[in-house]
Amino acid sequence: MRRRRRKLGMGAQIASARHLAGVISCDPIYSISRHIAFYLPNDGEISLWPLLRHAWSHGKHCYLPVIDGDQLQFRCFTPGGRLVSNRFGILEPAFSRERPLIDLDLVLTPLVAFDRWGNRLGMGGGFYDRTFANQLGGISQLSKKRPILCGVGHRFQQVEKLTPQDWDFPLDYVAVDNAILRCRVR
Repeated sequence: MRRRRRKLGMGAQIASARHLAGVISCDPIYSISRHIAFYLPNDGEISLWPLLRHAWSHGKHCYLPVIDGDQLQFRCFTPGGRLVSNRFGILEPAFSRERPLIDLDLVLTPLVAFDRWGNRLGMGGGFYDRTFANQLGGISQLSKKRPILCGVGHRFQQVEKLTPQDWDFPLDYVAVDNAILRCRVR
């Protein structure tokens, strides 16, 4: 999947990012969200830059993940905000205030693959799953107030079935370049 994602040409990536921004920005989940965690693309991930620009122009508060030990913090990201590379070469906000995960409305996560049950395969570091598990509680506590978790990828990244591990945190939705898919509960 990663290889296939990286092989997409620049034109296809730009078109997918624009389509994705149109799909997400018209969805009620996005419309009611005021505090949204985004990510910056890496390794062929679909870009959220067009959606970020839309969010800023509509007064939404935007955040980016920052690696903190083996978990993530979500820090404010504003137009022109200074970015620095982390140990993986991924850009993060240099100095900005953190917003607790529980106080976010929507978290958009990158993924390598996903299935219809909301299982997500990431890049292998486990940062999102550890952060979700540690800050939102176990899967049995999903009814508590928490952000909506939405994976983001290309339609071709959907697979028939992923086998979740005990620490994996299920997604509520997956946004692809032409639709938002509601995930079935496992």
